[in-house]
Amino acid sequence: MKRFKTLCLAVLSFLLVLALSACGQSTSGGEQKGGTSNQSSNQSSQSSTDQLIKLELAQSTDGFLWVPVYVARAKGFFKEVGLDVNVTITGGGSKTLAAVLGGSADFGAASVSDAMDATHQGKPVLSFAALMNQYGSNVVVKKAIAEQKGITESSSYEDKAKLLKGLKVGVTAPGSGTDRVVRMIAESVNLNPDKDMTIVPLGSGSAMVSAFKQGQIDAFCISSPSAETGIIEGDGMMLFNLSKGEVPKLDGITYTALIATEDYINKHPDIIEKITNAMYKACEFIKNDKEGTKEVLRGFFTEVDEKVFDAAFEANYPAFPTTPVISKEGYEKNIDFQGINVPYEKGVYSKYFK
Repeated sequence: MKRFKTLCLAVLSFLLVLALSACGQSTSGGEQKGGTSNQSSNQSSQSSTDQLIKLELAQSTDGFLWVPVYVARAKGFFKEVGLDVNVTITGGGSKTLAAVLGGSADFGAASVSDAMDATHQGKPVLSFAALMNQYGSNVVVKKAIAEQKGITESSSYEDKAKLLKGLKVGVTAPGSGTDRVVRMIAESVNLNPDKDMTIVPLGSGSAMVSAFKQGQIDAFCISSPSAETGIIEGDGMMLFNLSKGEVPKLDGITYTALIATEDYINKHPDIIEKITNAMYKACEFIKNDKEGTKEVLRGFFTEVDEKVFDAAFEANYPAFPTTPVISKEGYEKNIDFQGINVPYEKGVYSKYFK
């Protein structure tokens, strides 16, 4: 009996030690669990970032031609659809195409005509989301010349077009879009652009504005905000605001878009759908919040003079898309203007248009 009591006491002592040990482990475990919880939270946050699909976007230039991209970046719309988009400014449409075709960029922001030209040359590149629904360059003339001829911004198209006769008109380069615009306007009123005016290739917008201010040219064709800079700083007048559709043949043209190779689209339709959905969100924001859109853009163009920026925004806002859908009519105006015959069905990926 005594041995039994001794055995029971030993067992009880052993169980008590186990209980105390368990309590100690429980306390230690509680502290470890707290640490694990914080670590888990950090890992969860990191995991959330890691789960975003990383993409490279090649954008031709900085300017008002790509507003939905700026909005999607600033408002987090790319991230909302699961994308982490890094943007590289290439410095031109040909460089953007090279990046897209070469694979260093997953998709590009370029003119629709750039994509059409690549497809025409046997390297299929498709446009899949509209970025600007008017031609992006405007024609500015010296105010004194317009006043001398009695021309104002509200004069008829024909009278304004005829004002170009005898003038020195700046463009970026021979055969460029700005060159073609000037020639189209001249020919529409039976002027010969090679005889009735002097077309001066000047390269960049800054070079054009400088020449305009110094009186070396009388007019020029360029996009915003260079056009507005010429007006405000060079005593100019907006002769043709193409962003408002003042040149009938180009009114409503889908000028810029997001593009990708046909091969990339076929391999990654889910990514194209995500990008398109981000563009829908951006276009909806642009449509419903003009001041918010202006604030977003101001954040990307802090170096531009405030008066120039305000004028450029007001001039271009009507051309910003309210939907990423590329219409057949808007696309085909590129065929007429650029002379590149790539049908809508071969030049546009429309699966995710709503």
